[in-house]
Amino acid sequence: MEIAPSMVIRLQHNIQLKFRANNLSVNILNQSLSSTPKLNYLMNFRLDNKIALITGGGSGIGFAIAQCMIEAGATVVITGRREHALQEAVQQLGDKAKYVVNDVTILDQLENLVEHIETQIGAIDILVNNAGINMKKP
Repeated sequence: MEIAPSMVIRLQHNIQLKFRANNLSVNILNQSLSSTPKLNYLMNFRLDNKIALITGGGSGIGFAIAQCMIEAGATVVITGRREHALQEAVQQLGDKAKYVVNDVTILDQLENLVEHIETQIGAIDILVNNAGINMKKP
């Protein structure tokens, strides 16, 4: 799996996620790395017992988001069109990751997707609409 060469996402409360190559770091802005408040703050940023659905989670940014959410304690369900890529991603993500093959452009499948996840895994707490395509102009 490849993550964008360099990416920074700033979340609320001055939390910053940095993706570089296959490395992720979490920073609390305006605090030193060794400060106790930072450690306490990160302990409060937990997603234990939460279920996240991440569309397009088999690679790229979606895969990196899944890694972050699992590290924060969530169970993730990744979706995408390519089953082989999803299988590889789940293998790398570990026991807290599941996958469902789904194409979000086929709107008739979405209700069944949600029903399947809620029946097999549990109620969805978090939705990350990450799936996308690159359409080049002629």
